[in-house]
Amino acid sequence: MNERCAELIVPDWQVSSRVKCLVTTRVGGVSPEPWTSLNLGVNTQDTWRNIEANRALLSAQLPKDLTIQWIEQVHGTDSYTADAAIPNTGALELLPTADICYSRDSGVACAVLSADCLPILISNSAGTEVAAVHAGWRGLVAGVLEKALINFSSSTQELLVWMGPAISLDAFEVGGEVTEAMLNAGLFHATELGSLSKAHPTDSNKLFLDLSGIARNKLLSLGVKHISGGEYCSYFDEEKFYSYRRDGETGRMASLIWIEA
Repeated sequence: MNERCAELIVPDWQVSSRVKCLVTTRVGGVSPEPWTSLNLGVNTQDTWRNIEANRALLSAQLPKDLTIQWIEQVHGTDSYTADAAIPNTGALELLPTADICYSRDSGVACAVLSADCLPILISNSAGTEVAAVHAGWRGLVAGVLEKALINFSSSTQELLVWMGPAISLDAFEVGGEVTEAMLNAGLFHATELGSLSKAHPTDSNKLFLDLSGIARNKLLSLGVKHISGGEYCSYFDEEKFYSYRRDGETGRMASLIWIEA
């Protein structure tokens, strides 16, 4: 029996009872500082032994027949379709490169890792299709949301979205080049910038942007009507979440979604 127990968040949204999902916190693992303690990210300087132990702690709290499909995230727009029949070791050299994990299979959980970027979970209303999306500002600019929705055979009106822990408006400081890139990508119109940002107190060349709000704005423009979440800030809740912007070298949380057998 495990002496430690991962502290998990269960999203609150009106999804089909067939669909299960959760988000890990930084609490309940074996990693030492600065990854204290449930670090699940292999793209850190933490040891593989610690990460493997943390992933085992997580798996112990999941259904016994459930496999987690990890991906190597690169702030891009590629999708990977998770297949329950294909074994997944989680070793970095064997991971598919993608920032979207999609599945129609039961028995396999789509997973994305984050530490300020926005994790997005998607399901159709019938609970027969799910996806996990890694959506930082670069991914949003590149069109990761559009690419994620293309996977679904269901219409956008039938999709439900939950947005997980990410850096919030009060912490997401950016230069003008980021705002310009987002405007050019059509994530929002210039007239909407005021509601999705706030002025920097000392530098007129910088702004604070609402990453979750911008993702919500884009999803609405794509026809998605049912959007939940976005209330957790990875930056300010240091006890519960990792934040790359806050800490530099740090761990990663996981957001998982799967179809129950």
